[in-house]
Amino acid sequence: MDRELDVHLDWQGDTILVGRLWARSRGQRETASFEYDAAWIAHPANFALDPALPLARGQFHVGGLFNAFTDPAPDRWGRNLLKRRERQHAKAEARQPRTLLDIDYLTLVEDVTRLGALRFAEAGTGDFLSRSDRPIPPLVSLGTLLSAATRVINDKESDDDLRLLLAPGASLGGARPKAIVLDQQGHPMLAKFPSPTDDWPVPRWEATAMELARAAGIDVPVSYLHIVKKRPIFMMQRFDRDETGRRIPFMSALTALGASDGEVRSYIELLDLLRRDGATPERDAAQLWRRMIFNILISNTDDHLRNHGYLRFAGGWRLAPAYDLNPMPTDVKPRHHALTLDGEDDTASLDTALSVAGYFGLTLEKARSIAAEVGAAVLAWRDVAAGLGLTGVQIDRMASAFEHGDILKAVA
Repeated sequence: MDRELDVHLDWQGDTILVGRLWARSRGQRETASFEYDAAWIAHPANFALDPALPLARGQFHVGGLFNAFTDPAPDRWGRNLLKRRERQHAKAEARQPRTLLDIDYLTLVEDVTRLGALRFAEAGTGDFLSRSDRPIPPLVSLGTLLSAATRVINDKESDDDLRLLLAPGASLGGARPKAIVLDQQGHPMLAKFPSPTDDWPVPRWEATAMELARAAGIDVPVSYLHIVKKRPIFMMQRFDRDETGRRIPFMSALTALGASDGEVRSYIELLDLLRRDGATPERDAAQLWRRMIFNILISNTDDHLRNHGYLRFAGGWRLAPAYDLNPMPTDVKPRHHALTLDGEDDTASLDTALSVAGYFGLTLEKARSIAAEVGAAVLAWRDVAAGLGLTGVQIDRMASAFEHGDILKAVA
């Protein structure tokens, strides 16, 4: 199967053709090619979509898809919904379900809520794929969306459930059940639902982590906990949309480093894009180090490359706000991070983080001061958790994520 797509970018109020993407499949092998449009190469505000796609004439080739085009594609939750919809369509049409390819997942995501600012159209048509006239559901729809997501998790979904969850706002990346709704002010909000398979109240703990991060001076999106049908839903404002609803280009750290899913890289390497083409590199470097300390202190070990990202502004790339912050108790997973702290060691350690502070433009004195600020904020974790409805038993269950030697060193 061959697909030929025009790739557009929403940029500061304009929709600009940036290039053409060819996707091919032969048996089980998928390949892709991309070529920039000459007008984008000549554009005064141009930038590369991916380090593997430098701004130059001619075609680039890769097995699978370029990372730049996997960023706006759905992760496990969205893929699961799309596969289930394909099975239902195949059953209704008395045929075998087809295998969805990477290009299918990318183009089946609703245009209005696709992550970042890339948009796709069949070559030469100008009609954006998966562009729906259905509005993003309002906040009051959360109960219905929650019930539909629960039935999907329990393998009891109906056709209507899938239609509802695949409506605008349903399939951003990530493994957790989720949807997008509009709040009372019209801002798009990512809603993360509880799952019957959760070992602890994940939405309440994510809300706790975000409150602690905000108190620790970390840039985080607007977020809060919303209760529907006595069940907690974690709500977070989309950071890839501005106050007027315009799209902001996004690049994951995985794309920025030219890495593969599951590849072990380091926090130090996350500085590369900021140093090379950053709008405020020194500020963002200090902010990234603060985030690393926070992840150490709350044992957020799932800090992989897709859980860090960058946003494009007129002056260059900026570190995206922190997201997917979740504490992890040590009886479930040891305190080893998805990213190494110094290029070699992935063990949670304040001492290791302090040893590399200079790479982030910080003196040891300034680094210790930041660590103390973050530590002081994290020390309030029991009170913050209780304020968000977590019980004493649930709080004690998570204690090993917060109460360890590194927190004592941070505030000493």
